[in-house]
Amino acid sequence: MKKLLIAIVIFAALAVGCEKKFTPLNTKSVISANTSHKRDALLLQLLEQEIYDATGQCTCEGSEEWYFAGVGHKACGGPWEYIAYSSQIDTTYFLKLIERLKTQEKLYNLKWGISSTCETPPMPEDVVCVDGEPQFVYP
Repeated sequence: MKKLLIAIVIFAALAVGCEKKFTPLNTKSVISANTSHKRDALLLQLLEQEIYDATGQCTCEGSEEWYFAGVGHKACGGPWEYIAYSSQIDTTYFLKLIERLKTQEKLYNLKWGISSTCETPPMPEDVVCVDGEPQFVYP
């Protein structure tokens, strides 16, 4: 019985071990015609922080469990950067955050006349594990 209890505790720790515990931020608000520049910029910062918090603290042990997504929306289009994430996090929630930031940043850029360089970061081809950390592979 004692061995079974130990096995259950170890399994439970492994099942949630890579997820960083965080409290979702209050990012339900949206950019609108009535919101200030400062408030809109803060919303984007909070959304971006929530994305990085949601990725958790997973150790990269098998590249088959790792994926990548573009983050943000440059004024000329395309993401600002790419982020690696593990399939062990809540990927549905994470990808909704990614899409929400993209949509809100696109609105922000249009509303405030933001311009940016039109270069886009190179899109990774894959994610591999190197010394427990996810690393991008480029074509």
